[in-house]
Amino acid sequence: MDAAKLSAFVAVAERRSFSSASADLGLSQSTVSTRIRELERELGQMLFVRTSRRVTLTAAGTAALPVARAALAHMRSLSQVVDEVAGLHRGTVRLGIIAGATHPDLPGLLARFNRHYPDVELTITSAPSSDLERALEQHELDVGYLVTAEPSPLYRQWTCDPLCAVGMPARRGGQIPITALAGKRLIVLDSGASARSKLERVARSAGIRLTIGAQVADPALALALSAHDLGYAVMPQAVSPPGNPILVDTQGSPITVSTGLATQSQHQSPATELLLDALRELVPGEPH
Repeated sequence: MDAAKLSAFVAVAERRSFSSASADLGLSQSTVSTRIRELERELGQMLFVRTSRRVTLTAAGTAALPVARAALAHMRSLSQVVDEVAGLHRGTVRLGIIAGATHPDLPGLLARFNRHYPDVELTITSAPSSDLERALEQHELDVGYLVTAEPSPLYRQWTCDPLCAVGMPARRGGQIPITALAGKRLIVLDSGASARSKLERVARSAGIRLTIGAQVADPALALALSAHDLGYAVMPQAVSPPGNPILVDTQGSPITVSTGLATQSQHQSPATELLLDALRELVPGEPH
């Protein structure tokens, strides 16, 4: 059993297609099929049910998939640790970013990282925060830039980010109470982060009911809808235009979500640790 066979298995399992997996791996379909057959022979179990129209996992294949992903992740880490000892900085780091994230410093940080470590390959995925958390837990990503209602146990470093009401007139201290949202049509930026549920929970505590006109994942779309008078956009300050009021609860405390850098565990490959260090400027908060 080796990385080549495990990679073929994971690729076919994720794509549910030998031809698509072959294209992803840059191999012929016959080579991928041979590797799968050899792996099935070594394991003594069929991993796939193959028909002329579809490929599905058997019960054994379903059980083997998360273990195969974890094994590949450990193999990559072993290779990269050896490279680090030899003074080399190389490998692949899979970064997941919240769908629609528009943090102004992110492109520059990634560009500087690429200049400093040209042999480290970055693959970047954009998805809702909840999907990125699942991908980290399943070893499909190495680093995630997430937004969650409360601090995630996966966070390596995080900060509390206040919610803003875009376009609403600020009151004293650049703030606006949650009660001011009563009767207003709102556009909520959530991206799978449970921000909406937290906002509604605070509103219930204040004795008001919110009117949610739309929930979207993309900050640009939320702002565009708000600009066309479809509602006030409620979104984290990190992805809001400057100068918008911060929402506070009935005690005057900012209503916050948690923004952070997350990994599957505390022990990562050297290349992953390099990227984490490079991205810490995005989250000037608490390290875990």
